[in-house]
Amino acid sequence: PRVFRLNATLLSSSTAWSSSTGPGRAWTGIVTTRGFRESLGLSPGFGVDVGGAGCVHAGISVIDAARARGPGPVEEDHAVLDDRRVAFNLNTRGDYARLLSLGAA
Repeated sequence: PRVFRLNATLLSSSTAWSSSTGPGRAWTGIVTTRGFRESLGLSPGFGVDVGGAGCVHAGISVIDAARARGPGPVEEDHAVLDDRRVAFNLNTRGDYARLLSLGAA
């Protein structure tokens, strides 16, 4: 899988996911580095090795349905985005509780 380091500007750009500037597979998982999550007081969560760095899924996936056809497995790219706006995985009770404790919800 390819690894991309994104910033918030690129992520919001309409060209962020073109084959020349961003992930090109059918499935791209947004991840944050483990150290960044811990700096926000969040538990590590489900880990994945991305380019030699320990990362954690943010609970966000970008799926290109046109490429995700067929019965076989779909390979996943990872986009590393250390941004507090995506670091809280609201699919987990712990992250949601931490967000509420910060008065951010």
